Amino acid sequence: MKTKDELLRELADWLLCGMITKDELLELIEQYDVELPF
Repeated sequence: MKTKDELLRELADWLLCGMITKDELLELIEQYDVELPF
């Protein structure tokens, strides 16, 4: 299981590479906030 910091860093890399849009990024973060017990 990744830490939240590692996850956010990975998502930021995807965003920079154009693999996901900002809206998709925010959606993923919302999902993880709900599902992962940080």
